[in-house]
Order: sequence, then C-alpha cells, then structure tokens
Amino acid sequence: MALLWLLHSISLIVGSGLLACTLALPTAIAWAKFSSSKSAGLSSWLSQSLVAGMLFIPLYVQACGWSAGFGALGWWTVSQVTAAQNILHGLFAVIWIHGIGAFPIAAWLLYVGLVRIPAAREEAAMIDGGFWHVVRFAWWPTIVRWISLGFLATAALVAGDMLVTNLYRVPTLTEQCYMAAAAGEKDWWSWIGSSFPALLLGLLAYIFFPTFINPNRPKGDDRESFVGAKGVSFQSGRVLAWIFQGLMWFATCLALGVPLLNLLIKLGWDPRLIDGKMERGWSVVQATKSIQGLEEFSEEFGWTLELTTLASIVAIALAWSLGRWSVGSTNRARCAVSCALFMLALPGPVIGLTVKRLCESLPGTLSDAILDRSLIAPLVAIQFRCLPIALLPMMIAWHRWREAVGDAVRLDGLSYWQEGKSFLLGNYRLLIAIGLLTLAVATAELSSYLLVLPAGVTPIAMRIFELLHYGVRYKEAGLCIVLAFVGMIVGSVARFLSMRIQTGGHSTSG
Repeated sequence: MALLWLLHSISLIVGSGLLACTLALPTAIAWAKFSSSKSAGLSSWLSQSLVAGMLFIPLYVQACGWSAGFGALGWWTVSQVTAAQNILHGLFAVIWIHGIGAFPIAAWLLYVGLVRIPAAREEAAMIDGGFWHVVRFAWWPTIVRWISLGFLATAALVAGDMLVTNLYRVPTLTEQCYMAAAAGEKDWWSWIGSSFPALLLGLLAYIFFPTFINPNRPKGDDRESFVGAKGVSFQSGRVLAWIFQGLMWFATCLALGVPLLNLLIKLGWDPRLIDGKMERGWSVVQATKSIQGLEEFSEEFGWTLELTTLASIVAIALAWSLGRWSVGSTNRARCAVSCALFMLALPGPVIGLTVKRLCESLPGTLSDAILDRSLIAPLVAIQFRCLPIALLPMMIAWHRWREAVGDAVRLDGLSYWQEGKSFLLGNYRLLIAIGLLTLAVATAELSSYLLVLPAGVTPIAMRIFELLHYGVRYKEAGLCIVLAFVGMIVGSVARFLSMRIQTGGHSTSG
C-alpha cells in the first residue's frame, strides 16, 4: 500500500511539473522573444498581466473553477464523484488542477531566464546558422536550467499540498499523512515518507544552487541591451511570432479563461422545468442572488484577514533578517535557498502535526492557551509557506543593495539599524510587493495549519474546502469569482510595483 501511495505521489509531481512547464515554455518565449512589434508587445503585456494575476488566485479557487464546469454539479459526465471512485480519473483531475495552478510560476521563471540571455550571443548564433541555431546554442542551455527550476518549484508546491488530492480521494503520501492525523493515528511511516520529497528537493536546491548564481549577468554598459533583449528571433519571420503568440494565448485562456468562465456560468445557472423538460439557462437574477449570498461568509473573511495580515508581517520581518544574514556568503545563501525550498515542499499535515506536538510539550496551561485560545499555532505553521516566498526576493534585494552601496555603507560607518533603515527606505516598493505576495500565499494556504486551528476559527480557505466536497453551487461560485477578481487586481498592483523596481523606479539608498 505504501508503494502505491509513493507511485501516486511521483505521478502527481512529475505530471504536474510536465504540464506546467509545457504550457509555460511557449508562453515565456512569446513574452521574451516575440514582443518587439507594437501589436505583439501589447498582446504580451496583456498576457503577462493576466498570468501575473493568476499568481494571486488561490489553488482552491482554481479547483472550484474546474469543478464548476466538470464536477459533481457541472455539465460533464465524468463528475467529481466518479473521479473519486476511479483512481485514474481522480489522478488525472489532480494533476490537471495542480499543473494549471503552477503554470504562472513556471512561466515567470522561464521568462526571467530567457531575458537573461545576452543579445550578442543570439546574434552570433543567428549569423552562424539561423533561427534554429539560436534555439539550440543560445536558448537551450539556459532553458534547460530554468525549466529545471520551474519543475522544482512545481514539485515543491505539489508535494506539500493535500487540498486537491483530498477533494478527489487520491491516496498520496501527503494525503495519507493527513488522513492518519485527522483520525488520531500515529502513522510514522506516512509522516516520514511524505517528508522525503521535501528533503530531496532541498538537497537538489543546495547542490545546483551555484548554477543559478548570476548566469550571463552583464556588467557596465552591456546592461541595457541585456535587460531589454528581445534577441534576434523576431527578425526570423512573422510566422513564428504568430505561432508563439497563439500558443501563449492558448495557455493563458486555458489556465485562466476556462475556470473563470465556468464560475461565471455557475454564478447565474438557472435550470427550469418547462413542460416536463429541463431547460438550462443563465439568469442575471440568479447571479445577483449568488453575489448577495456572500454576506454569510463575513465571519470567515474576518478570520482570514486577521490571520493573513499577522502572517505577512511576521514573514517580512523574518525574511528581512534572514536575507541580511545571507548576504556576503555563498554558503549562507545556499543554505537559505535550500531550507526555503524544503519548507515550501514540506507536507502541510507534517507541519501541522509538528507544531501541534511542540505546543503539547509545553506546560498544560500554556499549551491550552496556544492551541485553543490564540492564533499562535496556525501563525507558526503558515510561516512554512509564507517565509520561503518572502525570503527569496528579499535575499536578491539585499544582495543588489549591498553591491550598489556596500562601499559607501562601510566608509560611512553606519550602524546595524542605520543600514537597515537605509535598505528599507530604498526598497519600500519591493516590501509592498512582498507583502502582497505573502498575503496571497497566506490566503491560499490551508494544509499547513488545518490541524492546529482553534475551535470556532474558520478562515475562508477552510470553508471553501468543506463546501467543495459537495460540488460547486451558487454561493461557492460567487465567493470564488470574487476572490479570483480580487487576486487579479492585487496581481496587477504587484506587477506594476515590480516593473517600477526593474526600470529603476526606486533608489538604492536612503
């Protein structure tokens, strides 16, 4: 049985990673290399904005969107119920939802790798052998590295989550660990086994970290051509440009358009019995009722706001300290990245169980206060997801800041707090972007703190998780469509801030 759980886990990780990277590759190429003309540039900008917004849409909203169209109360014959009864259907559904959910992360990682290819290298390859020579010798060595990174990021997210596998009853190592913990059983083998992928990913990150240290980084006057490099591929003909732009929009519409359309249809779905026949239609009245029904989730929104705000503040403070500690030492940075990936991939039930056991080891009164009358336990558990997400951009920011003003800081003899203040003033846009990102991660997360939530505390993620088991109805569709559009807005703001940072819209010192 344990071998079967392992095979399901491997299939889920590999399948989701392949799906995410397959959709992300042509999308990233279209963004980075085929957006030189005005029309293509506008098209790529719009696609980038939509995919950036996807980063801030919780996975359970994605699951709700697909279930609204093809689940138990959808219109496809293979429903959520039959998928739960057939392991192949269920495994396919879980791979699909996780792969689509990880697509924006893989796309942005590949985009970062592609724009880091010097234009001079592409031009030399173009002269030597044409466009396919560019692909083989200029792009492919970089693409392989960043596809591997995208695959690792997808694997980390998939290995640590049990929301979708629980929805479709797919027995993976993480799912069985959650089921055993929820039943009060001490299944140490599932606990240890489900943690193995996280250990493996952390080790791989430590081993291959030097590969991603400033590859192809330009210096001096070459930086402008490097940052704005669209390469030479746009001169190879309009056919390829149209092909990659078409693939880009296919991936964008598939990942975002289909689930949102499902939710919009479900929002106003109004089947009626007319002359003994069931007539299906869409009603504005029903859509309005669905939106008005969101008032009953006000308490859940309150708990979510409180928990996510605290989690974001703690994550930024810890990331600021750890990012500063990692600067100046490759080994420290290597360890920080490895631990971050390990924390991100650690199964949620393992995190919850560990936090719960630590709290229970405290004196009785203190333990009861932490577990039953405060948000300390879920706040600690959720840091395993928020802190890695905040840490990586904070490390990069500290590294660049030290490169830019490190000599001046040493000559001026700034104190520890003066140096920190200078960094904060020079990177406030980045801090806002990280805050938005950690808020989104905390809102989307559930598996890490599900086992340590105090009685009576029900965040919106937990409420949707419970409702999804019965199929998507009107109120769930309305709730998820609102969360999706809020996520898109927050994603647009975060992208705007990141673009201001990239184009020099901030100073490096206070």
